[in-house]
Amino acid sequence: MKQQFLDLVNAERQDAGVAPLGVGENDAPQLQAEELLASCVMSHWNAGGLKPYHRYTLTGGQHDVVVRWMGRNACIGENDGYPTVDIAQKIEDAVETLKESENTFESRFLNSDFRRLSIGLAWDKYNYVIYPQLETDHISYREPPAISDGELSLHGALKTGLKFRDEQGIYVTINYDPPAQALTAGQLARTFCYDYGARVASLRPPLHEDWYYTEDETGRWYRPCPSPYEVPRDAPVPGSYAEQVEVRREVREAERKSISSRVYLITASTWVIGDKSFLVTADFKKVLNKHGPGIYTVLLWLRDEDTEIGTLVSTYSIFYDP
Repeated sequence: MKQQFLDLVNAERQDAGVAPLGVGENDAPQLQAEELLASCVMSHWNAGGLKPYHRYTLTGGQHDVVVRWMGRNACIGENDGYPTVDIAQKIEDAVETLKESENTFESRFLNSDFRRLSIGLAWDKYNYVIYPQLETDHISYREPPAISDGELSLHGALKTGLKFRDEQGIYVTINYDPPAQALTAGQLARTFCYDYGARVASLRPPLHEDWYYTEDETGRWYRPCPSPYEVPRDAPVPGSYAEQVEVRREVREAERKSISSRVYLITASTWVIGDKSFLVTADFKKVLNKHGPGIYTVLLWLRDEDTEIGTLVSTYSIFYDP
């Protein structure tokens, strides 16, 4: 069934002149699909309070990931009037639904930056979950991003035909999520999106002698996705598929205010960039002192000539609990 989904997507990529996706081997989407089926809710978050990129790191992923779930899962039973699940047909329907959202399909499933597809698939008599996960696979970490004795370090190389244009060829940002907490089914049912958390730091290369940076902090406005932690733990689980759709509609339409975060601009201690390799270290103590334990996600961007930041080629979450 997973191969069927991959073949349908690759047929569309072939028609678009894009190289086929390989088979991904990351377990995160399958684990998520099975949990969603069992919990009777649909969410990118899991019951442990983890987002997709957190789970991707914990299951061995080292590269950027984009996911989109599809399915009908609200504990539909014998008396709810729904037909039994024909999973082969649901897979065909899922790809057709993706194609109808042209911008999403072209920017993701027909994007040549993505090179692999891991698929989560779970179903019973009346309910099903399809959870595809696109992966770029551009980076090979010789030493995955880590925080040790207050120092942040990352060391790796580009795997594909991409290369760094010069020593300014990468841009490194760090986002923060509080320590994950267990979520109830009622909280999960009231999520519809996720973000990378609040940006708390950006790394920059050392300057040449007699040059210096004029700022060590900056502000950044962003609009976060609603947090399930703000939903009461005793919020009821929708009793039917129709109720679930209505709950998600209400949450989606709820006002989301833009908020600001203070971003430390940290000058790296080590900044060695070759054509394809990189070694970066930085003193991270002031960020840790401000935010403390939590999940620090390192986002590695490939700079290009046309944009300030460029292409996101890797996300890696560090679970920091000293």
